[in-house]
Amino acid sequence: MNTILLLTNHLKLAMKINAAGNNRGFFINNFTNISDIDSYLNNSKIVGIVWDLEVTKTFKDSLKALKAVRKSFGGPIIAIEKKHNLEHEQAIFESHIDDYMFDLTEGLGVILRIEQRNWVYNRLNNSDTNETKISKQNNLIKYKNFTVDLKHFQVKYYDENMKLTPKEFYLMNYLIRHSGMVLSREKIYNGVWGSEQDEFSYISSRIVDMHVSHLRDKLKNLANDEAKIKTIRGFGYQFE
Repeated sequence: MNTILLLTNHLKLAMKINAAGNNRGFFINNFTNISDIDSYLNNSKIVGIVWDLEVTKTFKDSLKALKAVRKSFGGPIIAIEKKHNLEHEQAIFESHIDDYMFDLTEGLGVILRIEQRNWVYNRLNNSDTNETKISKQNNLIKYKNFTVDLKHFQVKYYDENMKLTPKEFYLMNYLIRHSGMVLSREKIYNGVWGSEQDEFSYISSRIVDMHVSHLRDKLKNLANDEAKIKTIRGFGYQFE
């Protein structure tokens, strides 16, 4: 049975989420201590994590632990809190956590969000074709005739090094991983530059546009016009 990890010390809330999960066919594995979760993360039956931000003494402690879990767990993670806090919400999304919920009166909404996120994750995984292959063992990502070498921080077209700058490399890597998707400037900025700042109050569209322009120039020099970064008016960019 697919399992959802629930981390909370609020008994009434746990009972509601357990009831909703069981009704939807999930097994809810309950925890009250973050240190107990690590050994379960590699279980293939884990389809989501619900994380109560109040299980630690401070939000900072919860956020630090969540970031570590996000690196090792590739499924949906939903953070919950008793009262809405805008700063917490921003930090959660900037840490690539899937959702932030507050003032929960029932458990069904949490379970439905886990289901929806899994549907999206599965569609993305199943949409991979022979054009896009990721080899974690060799630290290589292959897309069409491009090879992203994560170990040596290079992108090769056929066997020729494209000689990208560090930021162009990270941008190319991000675009290839999200090929075919329409990406906003904010999403690109968070994915490529976000780790450089723990907090920021606005997204610099000019920085994204400048690096996209430079990368476009290098892609134009390739034979057969094989890859393009399209501008989607009113939304952002799409790599294909």
